[in-house]
Amino acid sequence: HLLDTNSLSKQDLEKIQSQVLDLKVPAKYKNLHLDFVFALIKMENYLHSGQVEEKDASQKIISKIKADYIWLN
Repeated sequence: HLLDTNSLSKQDLEKIQSQVLDLKVPAKYKNLHLDFVFALIKMENYLHSGQVEEKDASQKIISKIKADYIWLN
């Protein structure tokens, strides 16, 4: 859903952020969790400012997460 920025609304992002920030993750997944939070922050920056670099950075992080954690696909 994050990669489809054409249909992502601010409300969608807020809901996802809330769900992710409420998660308690095992130590071995802390880096995954932090990377996902960073991707959400970048996407939020894009939605507020319209800066395409922020969207691109978010998508790059999400792509890396999907490559590193194949079971998320």
